[in-house]
Amino acid sequence: MASISKDPSGKYWVQFEDSVSGQRKTLRLPCRDKKTAEGVRVHIEQLLLAKMTGMPPPPATAAWLANLVGPLKTRLVRVGLVDQPKSDLTLRQFVADHLRLREHELKPGTKKPLRLAITDLFWHVDPGTPLRQVSPMQADRLRQNPIFQNATICSTNSCIH
Repeated sequence: MASISKDPSGKYWVQFEDSVSGQRKTLRLPCRDKKTAEGVRVHIEQLLLAKMTGMPPPPATAAWLANLVGPLKTRLVRVGLVDQPKSDLTLRQFVADHLRLREHELKPGTKKPLRLAITDLFWHVDPGTPLRQVSPMQADRLRQNPIFQNATICSTNSCIH
């Protein structure tokens, strides 16, 4: 399924056939020893098998993949063996980016209540929480907070209490 080759500079690469497109793909490895290259080849074969069968990879390969960082993981994504990792954007980063994008739209009278709402949000939900882990239940609890129940929502001509 996958084979190891060595280039003249001493670096290894793994070649394999993509089961979907039928193309032969090459994955250059950042290692120079054969034992490590052989281990990577075994994991690549397991990932290929999992992709073909629609089953999850074996626990050893899943653990290897979970601990993998750097250029090799990027290369695995590029050749289609691994899905693109989801963003690890935190709630604090999301709010900061959102405010920075809307800074020119916000009037001074809006900025103060917005800062107070963000402070209260961060009191209820840890600002370091990854955005994908913020649950609807946390949002519901925040909406039930008396501060937000008595909030005034104003449009151009009218206010709703």
